[in-house]
Amino acid sequence: MTQNSYDIGQLVILIIPLIFALIIAIAKLKKGIISESDDFDERQELVRGKAFMYGFFTLLVYFLFYGITEEMTKKYWGVTGISLGICIALAVVITICIWNDAYAGRHFTLKFWAVVITFFLITNLYRGLPALLHGDGDIVYVYEGVLDILILAVIVVKTFKDRREKDVESL
Repeated sequence: MTQNSYDIGQLVILIIPLIFALIIAIAKLKKGIISESDDFDERQELVRGKAFMYGFFTLLVYFLFYGITEEMTKKYWGVTGISLGICIALAVVITICIWNDAYAGRHFTLKFWAVVITFFLITNLYRGLPALLHGDGDIVYVYEGVLDILILAVIVVKTFKDRREKDVESL
């Protein structure tokens, strides 16, 4: 692979999320959602606040162990180690929000976000698998791909749980 094609690939990976953000903005405009403040109701805001608290403390505990491990082994993990902690904290926040129906907001469904996350899963694995297979490059994209897989798994489990509860209620 030449440097020029690599640079074009980097540019495409940067532009695609911007296009996705534009699509989300257009979808919000079509649904008549102008203000960000009405995306979540009061219960969802409380759940999200608690989820952010748990995620923050998870990140603090991770960095405590990360610092101790780095100090004991004298090995610096750099961005890779820090990114792992961020992904773990995000997994905690997102799992709590999805499980308590506080992830998608009032105007969007989990199905919409599952499509968005699937797209990011594909781009993260596209960027991360060569680093994993060849042992060179940045493995952070693999972490992000695993986080995307976890989010999709939680969405699927939550969807099946909700359907089962709805079926039981209808009996």
